[in-house]
Amino acid sequence: MSKRNRTSYKTKKTVGEELGYTGIAISNGKVREESIIPLRGPKKIKLLEEMVKFDSTIGAFNNMYQSTASSVKWSIKPKDDTAEAKKIADFIDQCLFQDLNHSFQEVIANALTASQYGFAIIEPVYKVRNGENKDKDKSSKFDDGLIGLAKLASRYQGSITKWNYDENYRNIISVSQKDPNKFEEKEIPYEKLLHFKHRSFNNNPEGVSLYLNCVTPYLKKKRTSLNEDIRYERGFDGLLDIQAPAPILDPTTKNPAYLQTQKWIKDTAQNIRAGTDVAIAHPEYIKVGIISSGAGNIPDADKIIAREDRNISVALLSDFFLTAQKSGISGSFSQSKIKIFTNLVKEMLDEIKRVINFKLIPTLLEKNLIDLSLMPTIEFSEIGDLDLTNLMLFIQSADKSGLVPPTLGMCNAILKRLLGNDTPTITQEEFDNYQRRREVNTWAYGSEELAEKTADSAVNPDEAEPIEDDEQKKEDEDK
Repeated sequence: MSKRNRTSYKTKKTVGEELGYTGIAISNGKVREESIIPLRGPKKIKLLEEMVKFDSTIGAFNNMYQSTASSVKWSIKPKDDTAEAKKIADFIDQCLFQDLNHSFQEVIANALTASQYGFAIIEPVYKVRNGENKDKDKSSKFDDGLIGLAKLASRYQGSITKWNYDENYRNIISVSQKDPNKFEEKEIPYEKLLHFKHRSFNNNPEGVSLYLNCVTPYLKKKRTSLNEDIRYERGFDGLLDIQAPAPILDPTTKNPAYLQTQKWIKDTAQNIRAGTDVAIAHPEYIKVGIISSGAGNIPDADKIIAREDRNISVALLSDFFLTAQKSGISGSFSQSKIKIFTNLVKEMLDEIKRVINFKLIPTLLEKNLIDLSLMPTIEFSEIGDLDLTNLMLFIQSADKSGLVPPTLGMCNAILKRLLGNDTPTITQEEFDNYQRRREVNTWAYGSEELAEKTADSAVNPDEAEPIEDDEQKKEDEDK
């Protein structure tokens, strides 16, 4: 045996020693990284929810993002082609796709919320597979005594109150969650949870929301819309000018009459509305008027809102939907933007796959004492760029084509995108018949019976009977 190196012990002693810190600011279990105040704590979750629910641009993008990500197919891939590896892969397939008390698609939908909020928490709930049971969380389609999954329960981001770290703030030990119904706080061990993050930097547990860059234009847009509503609601442009003697407006006065007058002035300035307060009654010693802002000083709210909508679209890289509104933009430019969009979706799907493969599947195998060297993996199908291209063209040409896709392939792609992959495929004959019905001559418009006969003759010209025009027939009779 060769002689040991004298420094080997000292070297081994320092192996794995971590000296630095992540640098992330944690205060009482809360991340303090955002400089924008509305993006701190629970306000962040509420604001992001508000943006998705009430902003048409962000909401449309979110629906498209979720729809595209949800359309991929998931499957279990065995480690190799041996019978034992395939058996283990079948077990994982049963746990994820067959024996949950909810659909696996619901799991993906909950995990995808990480793109909206920056992170998503899912708690696996296990069960012993002992066949049917009245208790839904204990019932199983299998009766082999193995430990399977009852459900993958989502934990709402707004209910997460603390990230509990170790003494060096390097590793998360547990997560604190507050029940909004009982107002009780429970601590869940971090090792028990599946933690999905969207673009986490410096090991930030809250990740980065996909809509973070939309916050500033959204708040500007919201403020502009609110100011415009107030202006229309009050029915005037300018400031309400209320004049009163100095003693009445003295903020330090204790005179009950003066205090009551101050309250009247404040309420009048805040609550005057067109349609409710068409006139103001006031004492002689108080003067009420309007200081006009001037026609040239009133900003165009529509232009501001349109500009912020554009900024939101650019921030989301979804401005390829607006390319039809500009001339001189090549199709290759739109195609590159679509490719970037598919990469955004794929980035989140890769994160979901990573967490399941490195956390959930190994835990299931360990609980059942199964060899990890034959561990299978979960995979997802590729996202079809062609479908997204057709979706873009479909939206851009909606007004011109009457909401009917111009080709059979596009029609089937859109139907499957909107209604799911189980949608029956439209045949070429059915599509041609429909197109012929749309091309019926406008002379049949206004006569339901004549329109129906004309449409039938367009679809089946060999079986159609001659159609007579009532006006032409009347002219012939007159002659």
